Amino acid sequence: MNLINDFKNSNWQIWYPRESISPKFRKMEMNKDVQLVIASSGSFNNFGKWLCYVNGIQGRESYEFSVEYYPDNIKSENESIFAILSWMDIEGNMLQRDYADDGLNLEDGWKCFHRMIEAPPEACQLKVELGLRLSENGVVYWRKPAVIKGQPVLHRKVKVATTYIEPRGNFKANMEAMADIVEKAGKQHADLFRFSQCLRLG
Repeated sequence: MNLINDFKNSNWQIWYPRESISPKFRKMEMNKDVQLVIASSGSFNNFGKWLCYVNGIQGRESYEFSVEYYPDNIKSENESIFAILSWMDIEGNMLQRDYADDGLNLEDGWKCFHRMIEAPPEACQLKVELGLRLSENGVVYWRKPAVIKGQPVLHRKVKVATTYIEPRGNFKANMEAMADIVEKAGKQHADLFRFSQCLRLG
């Protein structure tokens, strides 16, 4: 079941912290497809977003989110364009906030944010935020939003290994100590391994 499948409904609202830094917002129809647009008004400090509340969320269920976007005249997409998913309880309290940052390149310059995630146990509502910030003359076009109930996320226990390795004072000795500890972690069947912080190799 797709809980969001377009921008045609009136649930989408604009948000900005104050009028002086608000970008420009508009809805436009292209080839029978409604797009949401955010355009900077000439200031690097512009910050604003479209947002929508999605009802019908069930805790511990998995949901797949996706939305397509087209960046125009934006120097750093990672800093300027974002899609945020905020899970809410029945009283409207935020339980968890996640970024949809698994980007995919599509045709004709369009791109896609995508995320598969399990809703927190007490979640019953999802707030979707599509925004623009830190871009003096940038524009972002949004289309084809989707929130779909997906297959359950498979869980498993993960063994993590970490340690403190006493610096040996030279590159060769440090490398030998690191190799030794990696071998020991492998014998313990560690899934993840974290080397000591600030261990100098030279």
